[in-house]
Formats: sequence, structure tokens, C-alpha cells
Amino acid sequence: MFSRLEFFCALGFVTLTGVLFSINLNYHSRTAAQQFETLTQDGVDVLNARMQTYLLVIKGAAAFVAASDDVSASDFATYTERLDLVNQLPSITGIGLVVEVPNDRAASFAQKMRTEVDPSFNFRRLSQEDTHFVIKYMEPAHQNTKAIGLDLTFDQERAEVVRQSRDTGSPRLTPPIVLIQAEASRNGAALFMPIHAATSAGGDDGTFVGWISAAFVVNDILSGLTSALEQSYYLKAYDGRSSENGSTFYESDRDGAAQSKFTKTLQIEYFGRTWTLEFSSTPQFEAELRTYRPLSILIAGLLLTATLLNILRNIRRRTETLDEISKLKSRQIEEREQENRSIIENDVTSVFLLDASDRVLFANKAAQQCFGRTAKDMFLVDFASIAQNAQPLDASYNAKGWATSGRELELDLHRNEWVSGGGEKRSTVIIRDLTSQNTAQRELNQSKKLFDMALQGSQIGVFDIDLKTGKSEVSDTWCRIMGYETGCNNIDTQKRFIERVHHNDIAVLEQAKSDCILGKTDRSIAEYRLKTKDGGWCWMRSDAVVSERDAQGNALRLIGTQTDVTELRHNRNALTNSEGPPADAGGIICRNVIPDTA
Repeated sequence: MFSRLEFFCALGFVTLTGVLFSINLNYHSRTAAQQFETLTQDGVDVLNARMQTYLLVIKGAAAFVAASDDVSASDFATYTERLDLVNQLPSITGIGLVVEVPNDRAASFAQKMRTEVDPSFNFRRLSQEDTHFVIKYMEPAHQNTKAIGLDLTFDQERAEVVRQSRDTGSPRLTPPIVLIQAEASRNGAALFMPIHAATSAGGDDGTFVGWISAAFVVNDILSGLTSALEQSYYLKAYDGRSSENGSTFYESDRDGAAQSKFTKTLQIEYFGRTWTLEFSSTPQFEAELRTYRPLSILIAGLLLTATLLNILRNIRRRTETLDEISKLKSRQIEEREQENRSIIENDVTSVFLLDASDRVLFANKAAQQCFGRTAKDMFLVDFASIAQNAQPLDASYNAKGWATSGRELELDLHRNEWVSGGGEKRSTVIIRDLTSQNTAQRELNQSKKLFDMALQGSQIGVFDIDLKTGKSEVSDTWCRIMGYETGCNNIDTQKRFIERVHHNDIAVLEQAKSDCILGKTDRSIAEYRLKTKDGGWCWMRSDAVVSERDAQGNALRLIGTQTDVTELRHNRNALTNSEGPPADAGGIICRNVIPDTA
């Protein structure tokens, strides 16, 4: 028969085993679900990055067209050739310029295209609409000949997307379509960006010019999102807010018809359209996460319970005779463990053991070395003569100490009070010597202060851009050059800077930056006009280098300087024109000067 103690112990261990089994099983399930969630999020992040890349490409093309009075076919071909679409964006089948052609001007437009571009030019699928949306150019031309001259109003759904882009002034994406230049079996889509020519020095939207169109194959965008696709999860994509109301335009290859254990459905908005993505786990993913740990815990718990019952049965016979000895030994062990935990013998951290009157009972080797005293010299010495609490203004330490050499020490002091087995009060004090560390930090702060003063005296602003996040850190001098008297690191400096660059100079600045990031040039050097805080303009010069790249050679950080060269620019122009500098030229901190158009 079992005793009451044995019965309740067995019941407790069985219950504990069941709880641990349940917790481990639930934990494993949550971990697997979290891993699947991470995989799906990685795929969505890659897709978002790809779509944003396409948006940046057509924005750049739109800016190129808007900045030009008349873009010829060769100009457009040269620009798109530099984008290197085949290698950089292989999923894009072409980038084109779409223009509005009224019906009464269709013949003259066709004749102009035959004269300037292609003698064999003809409209394709010309509709009966009063105004046609015609693809004027499409690059690379050799693989988009079927698209040039296509009237997009032949398809009402496609034409409506183009109108929405024009009316809203924002990019718009078509539903899945059959691209004229792609295979009919492959779903495609087109992204349209409206173009407005600048009509004022401030860059306000002016005359509507047309659209930049980027056509791409959807399968190329969604396939290969991550290495886990088709290995750890399947992907099915719908154009619409649900699988019931949307049309399927992509589905990865699926092995077998077994139901997936983990699924995830996401709705993503892309340029006026909603895509529904359905992720489902693969048998390979589920097999990799299969574990026998919960079962092992259950078996081990039952075996342990059986062993415990056998041990209790043997101990029960000896309990009465060993009770007093056990209590005595327990008190001795408890006191010894408390002393051992409070006294840490090492050569790095100083440890003191104090009595109720704060007299030193023990000091380890590190304490002896730190304060230059032997254990005998410190025995029963008042601890206040060795170290005391302090509160410096910079909060770099919380106590001061004194070595026998007279050197004052800056300390990190922590005290722990406890009671011995005999009821006596004890204190354990643990100390770290921060003197050398704090001295080095102060010297570093002084060096930084001198460096900042040097930058301020030479009026050179320093910036550091994280190319992955787009965020930047700038020096106080950079802020003053930009017209911020109280600093500007609490604002989005990169955004504010770009907003104030003259729109005619943005391309020069971005080209210099892009060439440096891509490794075409060692430095990014550019001169450009910058709007001052009071609305005027000044000339600035940026000189930057890539300071960090990853293992693949991708640029991670860009660091450089910014200098006001307004006076130098005007003096240069004056020398060129054999004239003296303008009366209002000069000024180091972005004075309100007339923009130099040279």
C-alpha cells in the first residue's frame, strides 16, 4: 500500500508531467506557426520591395520626360538603356511612353511617327473613342515592337485604369491582362504613372504630358520571392479582396492534394488594386518541424514518477531516525550556501563582506588589488574610510573610493543585506572600478567636442545616410547651413533636404549619388541649388563616399560633407564673364541669393 505522502507525490508528478507535456506541445505549435508567419512575411517584404522598385523606375522615367521639352525616341531609348532592365529588372518586359491622341489628330500623329521614328508605323487596335491612349515609345524596342502604336482604349478596363491615373495624379495598376508582347499563357499587368511638365521654378505640376507605362509578367514577380517558396510554402494569388470574389493570376507548383497544416491569407494594396495572397505550408516544412519532445517528456515523467515512488518507500523507513540530523545539516548547508553566494572570490570584481556596523569582515583579492591594501589591513576597518556613495552630475558612477596611494577612484557600488543562520546582520558589497573607463570616455567626449568646433569654424556640414533605411544623421554645422539654429536631428533631414533641392538639379544630384553607390565612381560630387529657409536660393556642393558595403558589394552607408559654395559660384561666373561678382553674392550660410542658371 502507498502512504498518503507517496500518493500525493505521485499525483503531483503525474499532473506536472501532463502540464509540461501540454506546455511543450503548445509551445512547439506556436513556434511552428511563428516560423511560418516569418516565412510568409519575408515573401511579402520581398514583393513589396519589388513593387516599390518598379514605382521608382517609372517615377524616374516620368521625371525624365517632365524635365525635357520634347523627348525623342533616341532620348527615351538611351534613358531606358541605362536602367539595364534585362539584368536589373528582368520581370519588366518594357517601359513605354503613352500619350493622348485626339481622334482628329490621329492621322498627323501617325505621319509624324513615320517620319521621326518608323516609316512602317501604324496604330494597333485603334478604338472608336474620341481620344486614344497610344503607346508612343516602348523599350527595349526589339522585344516590344507589337506594343508600339497600341491604342489602350481598345480595352475598357485598361483604359479606365489609365484615366484614373491621369485624374488622380498617382500611379495605377491594371488587373491581370494579356500583354501583347508576352506569351498569351502568362498573366501580365501594367503600371501607369502620369507625367506633368513643371511650369514654375518651384516645380508645381503643370501641363499633362502623358504616362510612363511599365509592363511586367506577374509570374516573374511572384515566383522565387524567397528560397522557401515551394520548399516550405505554396503561394496562390488573387486579384481582388478574397478568393471567392477575385480571379487567380498566380499559383505555385504544389505536390499532392494533402491539406496544409498552416495557412495565411493577406490582402495587399498596390497602386489602386487589392491582391489577396494565400500561403500554405508544404509537407517538407511540416516534416522538418515534427518533434518527439512532448512524447519524450511524457515518458520521462512517468518513469521519474515510478522511480520517485520507489525512493519514497525506502526513505519512509528511515525518516524518524534521520529527522534531527537532517534539520541540523539543512541549517548548516543553508548558512554555508548563503556565505558562499555572497563571497565571490575573483581577480576582477571587488567583493566585501561587512558586519552589522559596516566593518570589513572579508575582502577578496580584487578588492585588495583595487584599493592597494592587504586583507589584514582592511579587517574590521570602517567601510566608509574605503568607499562612500556619491552622485556626480554626469551619473557616470555612484560611489567614490580611495586607494592607499591617495588616488581617488570612481566606483559602481552595489550592496546586498542578509541575515546569517545565527540571526546576525550581514552586508555584501560588490564594486567595479570605473575610473579608467570614465577617464577614457571624457577624453573621447573632449575629442568629439574639438572635432565639432573644427567643423563649425570651417563651415562644413557632415552627413551620414543609412542606405537601407533612408535615414540620416547630420552634424550641428550641417543644421546651421540648412538654416536650423537649434539643431535638426529630430526631423527627417533627408526628406527636408530633397524637398529643398531645385527640381532641375535633382537629377544631377541623384545621378552622382547613384554612380557612387553602384561603384561607377569613387566619390559622389555634385553642385546644386538649395532653397533657403527664407525662400531664396544658394549653391551647395556635396562630396560623399560609400563608407560600408555588404558581402555582395551592395552599398550600406554613404558619408560625406556639404559646403555652401554660393560665393565661389558667383565669383567663377563673374570671372568667366569678365565681370565683378554680384552685389549680393557671398555669405557662407545659404544667403537669399538669385539662382545661378549657368
